[in-house]
Amino acid sequence: MKIYCPSNFAELQTALRNAVLSDTGPVAVRYPRGGQGEFTQDHMDEPFTVLTHGGDMTLITYGRLINEALLAARTLEVKGIHVQVVKVNLLKPLDMDSLFSGLSSARRVLIAEECVPGGCLGQTLSAYAAQNGISFEKLILLNTGERFITHGQTSQLLNLCGLDAEGMTRLVSEACAGA
Repeated sequence: MKIYCPSNFAELQTALRNAVLSDTGPVAVRYPRGGQGEFTQDHMDEPFTVLTHGGDMTLITYGRLINEALLAARTLEVKGIHVQVVKVNLLKPLDMDSLFSGLSSARRVLIAEECVPGGCLGQTLSAYAAQNGISFEKLILLNTGERFITHGQTSQLLNLCGLDAEGMTRLVSEACAGA
């Protein structure tokens, strides 16, 4: 099964085109409610994309959280913390070997996801790393946790879970402190 995670309307259009006209077998397109953010490029024909480069921390995310990650990276850059932002476009099947070859120099990794921990990308990448003897100085899995998420505006709910740019900035700053 394929699971696409577009981050904007252009990527949504590409994912739907692929799902209807090209892909065989079951396909899901994970697209959240609401409008699109600042990020408008279309990278859906790649399994993942490196959007910014930096050696202090690698931030991996997908879907609408890419906007929060890019804002956090810009905020951290001003503080002298250089963040590599990796955007995952295809959650299943995930080409782990290619993804990890792109992460070969990553010492600190934050994986931010708008989902519960069970079966999430962070758990999958953590298990792959452990099975292949890959270790990080710091690995942070940021998700909604197992709690019930109440109703509210998207920005409020992302803030509640620490999944907004402010929460990511705080976690990356703490992980890089004293390094």
